[in-house]
Amino acid sequence: MYVDRAQPADIVALRTVVKQEKLVAIGEIGLDFFVPDYDREMQEFYFVEQLKVARDADLPVLLHIRRAQDQVLKHLRRIHVCGGIAHAF
Repeated sequence: MYVDRAQPADIVALRTVVKQEKLVAIGEIGLDFFVPDYDREMQEFYFVEQLKVARDADLPVLLHIRRAQDQVLKHLRRIHVCGGIAHAF
């Protein structure tokens, strides 16, 4: 929901925090295609990068999914994470 504020440096910062802190999951991440003006391409870029962080750190993910189930599953099939939970509203 804040993808318009995101920058590639945010992924670098996330990786740094993951290495320095004892985390239990990466979240809340996901895709939300309910609101028509959200940039889908940017959402998918950052979602994929966050999945890679979770995979590399062997952490589960907490997923937010709204009208984007097929796209989320597509990325989860390509980037295997150790587990997680999903919710939608």
